[in-house]
Amino acid sequence: MKPKVILTGIVLLVLYLVGQKLAWDSQRFDYVTNYMYEYTSPKMRSVLAAGHDALLADLTMVRGIQFYGMNYPLFNKQPRMYDQFYQLAETTIGMDPRHFEAYRFWGFALTSADMGKVDAYRFLMAGANRLSATDEVFTIIQPNMWEVAKDAAYIAEYELQKATSEWGCDAYAFAMKARDCPEFVHRLKVLACLDVDPDPVPALEELSVRANQSGNVAIWQLNLDHIRRIISEEHKRFWGAAQTAYIDINGASPTSIEQLTRNVGILRKAVQEYQTVSSQWGAGGPARLFPNMVNPLPEEKGMLEYRIAQIPELPEDPYGGEYLILEIEGKPQLVGTGIAEIEREVMINPLNSALEESKKDNNGECPTDLEAFSQEYGAPLPIADGFGYPLLMDYEKCEFYFEPISEENPPLLPPYGQEEAEAQTEIDLTPMDEPSESTTADPLILETTPESDG
Repeated sequence: MKPKVILTGIVLLVLYLVGQKLAWDSQRFDYVTNYMYEYTSPKMRSVLAAGHDALLADLTMVRGIQFYGMNYPLFNKQPRMYDQFYQLAETTIGMDPRHFEAYRFWGFALTSADMGKVDAYRFLMAGANRLSATDEVFTIIQPNMWEVAKDAAYIAEYELQKATSEWGCDAYAFAMKARDCPEFVHRLKVLACLDVDPDPVPALEELSVRANQSGNVAIWQLNLDHIRRIISEEHKRFWGAAQTAYIDINGASPTSIEQLTRNVGILRKAVQEYQTVSSQWGAGGPARLFPNMVNPLPEEKGMLEYRIAQIPELPEDPYGGEYLILEIEGKPQLVGTGIAEIEREVMINPLNSALEESKKDNNGECPTDLEAFSQEYGAPLPIADGFGYPLLMDYEKCEFYFEPISEENPPLLPPYGQEEAEAQTEIDLTPMDEPSESTTADPLILETTPESDG
């Protein structure tokens, strides 16, 4: 055979292989569309399934999972690929409209593409509607339908960042139609609907009634936490108006809570501002003030109630503390002390329990080497609390404590001592002198010291 013929054959073979490769690259994903969508209509697919629609839907979902695993990083770069993946979802539910697992899978998977988040919400809500539809075959709402609707709410609240505030509220409300919908979805619905209807009263009413009716301590506590947060937000609205009025009048920020509470002009403007806002929450709604808790510490007295404040009543910290203006990191900030006191207890109680264990192990002696104590008893010592008050120790009582929160004694450190902790190379937890018997309280301030050569 002549070399020219052989060369020509090789060239043609190479061209053929290159053409096949190019064709494969351009069409290897199109078969999903060609064979499952364009060449067969939904009616034709139903005929070809020969009564095995649910089985074919399962197989299509398996193909969807495979397709997602291979291609999801490319959805944003190749919209055609995303369209094919979405068509697999439509094909699956077209054959089995109540395919619970398909809704939850595609509801998650579609968010891998930026364009897919809205599709995911609509796909899930369509699924929730189909799962809740009743007819002569399906006579009740599917009990676990709430999971699909809850997923739709999650997409609206977090993936879409509440771009359409009604979506999350609507989805949680729809979830509650299911018989097996758990209690926590109701709380999520209440909080999501506050973005649609900012009036706090309906939310507070629902949360308090359900808490008092539940008889479940955990549910009661969770509802109480939400009530406190909602009331705190309304108090923040009022105090913000008061601070704005003070700045307009004095040209400076207030440095003491009394500068707001003892100035009738300031309070009048804050009340007017809050009433103006509250009157807009409903058509022809009343102009009213913020809510206060009847008992700021219901954990101790078992009462979970709220009331609408009347002039001249001021906001009461729903966590049982008081409102102050503290200079934190060089800036006056209006804060509620109640939640800080609760957090202090969480910090202090384990440490003092560890001190009691140490005393039992050391003939009643209080430890003087706190670094060794911390390591031996697994009790990390915080530098400061959430406001920046340093951790102290009373050797006479052998217990840790924080100084009282007050405007006269503002914090010394950044909150939690974080900046100090980042700058430190070594924490000195050893007292300079041994505690003497004549000293009633020898406080130890946890300070940071630079690393020394010695």
